[in-house]
Amino acid sequence: PSRYLGMEKWGAHAAIVDFDTEIVTPISSAGNNWFYGHGSYIKEKGAFYLARVSLDTGKGYYAAYDPETYQPGEEIYVTPGGLHDCHRVADNTLAIAASGIKADERGDPRKGLRVAKSSITFVDIAGKGDIVRELTIDDPQQVIGHFQVTKHGKIIALSGPLRQMGT
Repeated sequence: PSRYLGMEKWGAHAAIVDFDTEIVTPISSAGNNWFYGHGSYIKEKGAFYLARVSLDTGKGYYAAYDPETYQPGEEIYVTPGGLHDCHRVADNTLAIAASGIKADERGDPRKGLRVAKSSITFVDIAGKGDIVRELTIDDPQQVIGHFQVTKHGKIIALSGPLRQMGT
């Protein structure tokens, strides 16, 4: 690829780096919303989606951006709390790691409040972004950050104790 999208792990800024033209285009998250991790290009939608969280409500979204103009488009509400990793798992499904943690007033999820179970949430991206499945961790001290999907469709999730986040 000739373009790279980079974003702050917990912040309001991202950028597209075009290696062919050597142009860096900044992208800012609208309102009091921060980027929180990973993104995915959805060819069928003609957009790239980035993990975002509202610092006001604590709701996690995947927000669409036009790949040519970098203007924001639709937002898919996923779950309360921050979102992070994502992977396409089927033709029309995006699996998204959700922490279930609402960040504190400075945007730091390590010091936030538990508002939902940590999960991997499956979203139908062909339609209106409906939740089609959710795998949760029942232990409130565990938080899913990253996961991978094997070639056989199995999910390997990495979680860590909430009490140790940020240490």
